[in-house]
Amino acid sequence: MKINILVEEGEKSKKQKRDNTFYIDSFSKLSKNVEHDIGWIIRKHKLSPSEEVLDFLNLAYVVYTIDQLFSRKKHGYYGWNRHFHIHIAVKNLKLWENISEKIAKTFSFLSGDKYELSFAEREEKLIEEAQLSTDHINNVVLLSGGLDSFLGAISVLKDNKKTAFVSHHKRGNAGELTTQAELYKALSEKYKNNASAHYKFYVQPKGTESELSQRARSIIFIALGILVANSYGEEVPLIIPENGYISLNVPLVSTRIGSLSTKTTHPHYINNINEILEQLGVKNRIINPYKYKTKGEMLESLKTLKIVKDNLSKTLSCSKAGYYERLYKRKEKQCGFCTPCIIRRSAVFHAKMDKYDSDYVFDLNKTEEKKNSEHGGNASIFLRGARKFKKEHAMFDVLKSGSIPGDEASLKEYAGVYERGLKEVENFLKK
Repeated sequence: MKINILVEEGEKSKKQKRDNTFYIDSFSKLSKNVEHDIGWIIRKHKLSPSEEVLDFLNLAYVVYTIDQLFSRKKHGYYGWNRHFHIHIAVKNLKLWENISEKIAKTFSFLSGDKYELSFAEREEKLIEEAQLSTDHINNVVLLSGGLDSFLGAISVLKDNKKTAFVSHHKRGNAGELTTQAELYKALSEKYKNNASAHYKFYVQPKGTESELSQRARSIIFIALGILVANSYGEEVPLIIPENGYISLNVPLVSTRIGSLSTKTTHPHYINNINEILEQLGVKNRIINPYKYKTKGEMLESLKTLKIVKDNLSKTLSCSKAGYYERLYKRKEKQCGFCTPCIIRRSAVFHAKMDKYDSDYVFDLNKTEEKKNSEHGGNASIFLRGARKFKKEHAMFDVLKSGSIPGDEASLKEYAGVYERGLKEVENFLKK
């Protein structure tokens, strides 16, 4: 069943059930479908991006929203792939029509759904023009609250590069926002004027049949980062610090191939977004400086710094961060058995920094936890993948999660980071 998404200014939700059309306001309005502070932050900080960047943000905002408002169980083909047709107004109609198919394929790669896009020309402004009153900066960095983003922030700041940070949170002060604020405070105290600003966006779709997979979340995070980077200048890059092993997310078993394997920072996806921005005339580029590094290698390169030792335990990598803390009153914020937790613990073990890390709800190095089907499932998959791994097949394994941009040398680099990342996890789980 195809779901029509009409992005507009008016309220016509009464027609929704009758014609299978879902009406949603653009980000420039306060919508009854989404709680957010995007417009308020733009006005407060006098952000002044190009019209194409605003349209890109508007589309990303819509894709992120509908990804969570329409459950796969109810609307998906066999409970998974959904079919969205988005009707949205843009400033430069011809530009968007020329890349409509590429955008649809890129979103499909990200979330595993089918997208169709129809564009109309908008005449009104999404925001009022303003002049950003700030000094020049070298780059914008996404600060998620995770270990990778914190290490990436330190890397650019210690090189004396003036940097603005962009965060996105959903759960408010009890979760992501608190972590992001604490880490930025540590960065700004250590590197003073080089940590020039922290933009903390809140975007939370509202609905009764929410979808928990959240596979499209990275598109709103990237779009918010590009919004800020473009406001500072066309040449300011957006840095997404993410280790190459988890970016590839190579499926270790057949049940995780295709849309069942997340693609939030996959090289193919990031390359496509860069190409889309270029075709829209946006010069800001997305860069992942750690695409050829494992998480352990990232941590090892900075482990002697006091700021890393002091704040490692504050970073959150868990896909269920705070879940057991909120529902079961546990003091630990990270579960210890999800895929991000396993990769994080493996990296910390690799860098010999266990004493600086936080506690976890479950310890997979205890025999009883490894045997538990719920808590030890991901560990078993990693160990099976390590047993089956063959160096001569590494490049083919990498291509299972998506095509790789660049030449054969790039593919070999990715195959290398996949091999080393898998070995890090194996060493941790077998210790």
